[in-house]
Amino acid sequence: DSDELNVGRWVIAAGSPFGLEQSFTAGIVSATGRARLGITDYEDFIQTDAAINRGNSGGPLITLNGEVVGLNTAIFSRTGGAMGVGFAIPINMARDVMESLIEHGEVIRGWLGVEIRDLTENMAQSFGYDSTDGVFVENVLPDSPAAEGGFEPGDIVISYNGRDADDLVPFRNYMARQRPGSEVEFTVWREDEGEIELTVTIGRMPEDPQVARRTPREQPETPDRATVDDLGVVLGDLTDEVREGLNISDDVTGAVILDVERGSPAAQAGLRPGVVIQRVQREDVESASHARDLLEEHDLSEGVRLRVHTGDRSQFLFIQVQ
Repeated sequence: DSDELNVGRWVIAAGSPFGLEQSFTAGIVSATGRARLGITDYEDFIQTDAAINRGNSGGPLITLNGEVVGLNTAIFSRTGGAMGVGFAIPINMARDVMESLIEHGEVIRGWLGVEIRDLTENMAQSFGYDSTDGVFVENVLPDSPAAEGGFEPGDIVISYNGRDADDLVPFRNYMARQRPGSEVEFTVWREDEGEIELTVTIGRMPEDPQVARRTPREQPETPDRATVDDLGVVLGDLTDEVREGLNISDDVTGAVILDVERGSPAAQAGLRPGVVIQRVQREDVESASHARDLLEEHDLSEGVRLRVHTGDRSQFLFIQVQ
C-alpha cells in the first residue's frame, strides 16, 4: 500500500541499469506526492535517493520487507546518470491502471467536471475565506457530475471524503482514480453561504473533453463605450455586431474589452481586447457603463475580483492597482 509509505523509509531499486541485469541499489524515500514535474498529466511520484539509472525504468521499488511500493520511472539529472533524485510511480496508481486494463481493456478514469486552480490569498479574501488551504473551482462544465451535484464557479473545496483539499494535484489524482458511479462527499466554502456539504456521483472521463476554440476576427466598431482610467481599459456593449465580429456566443453576457493601455494594471493582469467582463465582485455586468460604474465603486488599490470570459471559457481574476 504505497499510501502508507513514509519519508525516510529504506527502499531498494531493482532493474537493469545500462543493461546490467538484476542490479540492486538502496536508499530512502526522500518525498512522496511529488508533482508539477512536467513528466506526465497525472503525477504523484515517490522520490528516492536510491540510485536509478537508464534501464531501471519499470523495475520495482521495494521495501526491506519485500513489498513492491513503486515502479521506477524517471530521474532528475544534469549528466544522464544518477544524482540521488529518482522517481517511481506509486504501486496503488499502477494497480488501478492494471485492474482497469484487465477488466475493461482500457484505462477508465473518474470525472468530476470542474476546472480547478491554486487558491491565492487575494482571491480567497475576496470570497470571505480566511485561508489559502483549498482547491479553487474556476469553472463547472455543463451537464457534468459536478454541475448535477450542485457545484458552482467560485466554490472552494475544503475537503473530500474526509481528506483535506490543501493541494490541487492530489485532488485531481484522487478524482481520476474513482470508479464511475462512486460517490464523493465534499465540504465546500461558498460566498454568502459559508461551509456547505455536497455529494457528487463521479462520472467517466470523456474520450475527448476538449472544446473547439474560437479565433477572434477583426474587432468591429461600436459607439457604446466606457473608459475606466484607473485600469487602463475601454469597454463596449455586447451588440450583435460585436458578438459576430469576436465570435462571442449569445449566452455570454457582460461588457467586452475593446482596448487595453500598454503597461496598465489591466494589461499586467492579462486582460486584452476581446475579453468579456461578466461580473465585478458579486454583481453581474449588464453593459459597458454598468461595468465602469461597478469598478469605480471599489477601491482598486485594495483590489477587485472579476469574472471574465475569453475564448470558450470563463475564469476569475483578481486585479489590483498599486
